[in-house]
This record gives sequence, C-alpha cells and structure tokens, in this order.
Amino acid sequence: MLCDQPLVTCSVISCIVEAHQRTRASIVALQYAGSLGVPALFTHAHFAELRALNSTEGAKKMIH
Repeated sequence: MLCDQPLVTCSVISCIVEAHQRTRASIVALQYAGSLGVPALFTHAHFAELRALNSTEGAKKMIH
C-alpha cells in the first residue's frame, strides 16, 4: 500500500487477504480503471525482488 491512499478501507484490505486465502496466489492486486495496482499483497517469495527495487521503481512490473 502507498502512503497516498488514505481512502483505502479495512474492507478493501480484508478483500485482498481473502482473495489470497482463497486462491493462494503469490501476488494479489486490486484492479481499477482497467489496471492492476496497489494496494497489493505479496508473499514472502517476492520479498527479495521487492527489496531490490530502486527508489523510483514501483512493483507494477511484478504485479503484471
């Protein structure tokens, strides 16, 4: 989740967690305006790749 998403509710986060529990997907992301993006859930399998992102890169490539 990004710091500039104050309107994301607990309900949205719960939906992401439930989708992961249901599908066991290693990445679960929201779709809005025809695009996938954050907030998103990444399992530990992606932590090293997330840490390797530089400060100007987001995880969008990983999500896609």
